[in-house]
Amino acid sequence: MRTDTWGQPETVLAAKDTGLSILTPRLSPDGRFVALAMCDYSCFALYQPDSDLYMLDLQTGEYSKLSCNSDFAESWHCWSSNGRWMVFSSKRDTGIFTRLFITYIDETGASRKPFVLPQKDPAFYDSFLRLYNVPELITGPVKAPAGAIIRAVRGSKSIPVDSVTRATPKKEDAHHSRRTRFE
Repeated sequence: MRTDTWGQPETVLAAKDTGLSILTPRLSPDGRFVALAMCDYSCFALYQPDSDLYMLDLQTGEYSKLSCNSDFAESWHCWSSNGRWMVFSSKRDTGIFTRLFITYIDETGASRKPFVLPQKDPAFYDSFLRLYNVPELITGPVKAPAGAIIRAVRGSKSIPVDSVTRATPKKEDAHHSRRTRFE
């Protein structure tokens, strides 16, 4: 029977064991790996030049730094639906602007040489001054009017989230005491 409750927390990988802050864990579609960012300190890896991507193998409990890292900040990663590709933000080109890079992930959880998100014009990134921060790979179009998306991003309405998991509550659970409002 579904109770919509959590069990006891279990630490899978602890900062005291890695010596690094562990950020943005993302479970692979097959449930075998967790991709995550680690850096010396902070909760916002993009601001930390030492931020790198790591892979935790949930079968063995071992973690390793991915070979797709550079000397600059890597963060905000997302799996493809088949679990063989990952897109991530990197400052590797300039040290200032983030660009989206794509890497292949093999069956052992190892990454391959990343490539920048291709553009029609090879010189596109030489003059493009916007930042990519939180990429998400999706398999279809976003089915929402552009105006609704803009209002959601620019609006001042606060969204209730669970203070522990940061999940948004179901409509009927919005009154729980663990809820915190973020604006």
